[in-house]
Amino acid sequence: MHPKILIFVSIFSAVHSQQVTCVKQINNCKCETSSGKFIDLSPIASASGFQFKRILGPNRNWVYSYNPCTGVQCESSSDAASCQNSAAGSQEFLLGLQSTAKFGYGSTYGLYIKYDNKQSGGIIRESMVSLVCSPDATDKFEPTDDGGISSPFIFHSKLTSKHACEVDGGGGGGSGGGGMSGGDVLIIIVLVLLVVYLAGGFAVNVFLLKKTANLQALPNLNFWISVPGYVKDGATFTAAKVRGLATGSKQNYENI
Repeated sequence: MHPKILIFVSIFSAVHSQQVTCVKQINNCKCETSSGKFIDLSPIASASGFQFKRILGPNRNWVYSYNPCTGVQCESSSDAASCQNSAAGSQEFLLGLQSTAKFGYGSTYGLYIKYDNKQSGGIIRESMVSLVCSPDATDKFEPTDDGGISSPFIFHSKLTSKHACEVDGGGGGGSGGGGMSGGDVLIIIVLVLLVVYLAGGFAVNVFLLKKTANLQALPNLNFWISVPGYVKDGATFTAAKVRGLATGSKQNYENI
């Protein structure tokens, strides 16, 4: 293959492999990608106030603040995702609500998350935040323009972060979470302890007590054989008590 063609194919393959699209939005800061992985911005979110505050825009007359996932106060709303202020501090505009967050993809801006603010009078402001994956970079928010000159005003920016990269499972958390619950962990612990108990008891009986390596070498075998009977008796007794309560009859224990 000609060297120039080889270089072109390599560049095209590299660019194509970096294209990430969301096929399912989990919540306002998490989505599932076409590869079955997740983008999760929740680790970046601030619980109080904007995570990125008063970042100077390109024309240096406006500053921008942004917070993924969690709403912040801007204008009269406490659900702001993005806010624009004049550098002098005399003006403030809400650029998008958390409740309108929507993941998307475009050839120009790549993977992005967009927020809307439709005001009375037909004025529309939108904030489009391109998500740039950088595993080793410090989280950075960068306004790239100061909106248009007429409605809808669309404000573009970039969020560079390792949390803009795909991750397996549920990522860093968020309301859409994909991790194990406490009950799952408890079940796993019980099963592991049971296996250790049976294997350890079997080894002690066979190698220390010199018992034959068969079913009889399991620890407390007679107890485990009787467990199903105990369970059955308990279930029968409980069912009888429940039936007695339902019919209003009184059932007592038998005298010994």
